[in-house]
Amino acid sequence: MAKIDKISRYVKKAKTAKLRAIALFDGDISIRLAAIEGLGKLAESEAVENALISMLGDNDPDIRAAASSALGNARSSYACVQLEHYYENEKDEKVLDAARVSLIKMKESAMGNNCMDVSAAATQNPLQSKNPS
Repeated sequence: MAKIDKISRYVKKAKTAKLRAIALFDGDISIRLAAIEGLGKLAESEAVENALISMLGDNDPDIRAAASSALGNARSSYACVQLEHYYENEKDEKVLDAARVSLIKMKESAMGNNCMDVSAAATQNPLQSKNPS
């Protein structure tokens, strides 16, 4: 069975430990990205949130962007605070865009005001506003 098929099966069966291991350690970036997307569908678990948060520090911006997107499904204020921290320090535009969308989604969810309001920053890089030219 191909890895991508296993990922789909793991998502359906909520095998979060297996998905976390693939997302963190597989050598194929496309497989890692698929596992991260799968984890996003199960992001209401603290262990999944923590795994996704750890991926925000990955060297690969595609992994950071995928983790940022997946965290949009998280429902804890802790996940929101962590995503805000990485958002404020991120330099890659693709990652910033993914984080911005997730933070807006989190703010609009049942968490209410536990997330920062990034809607005003939707058209600018937060680093530009901190470091005017």
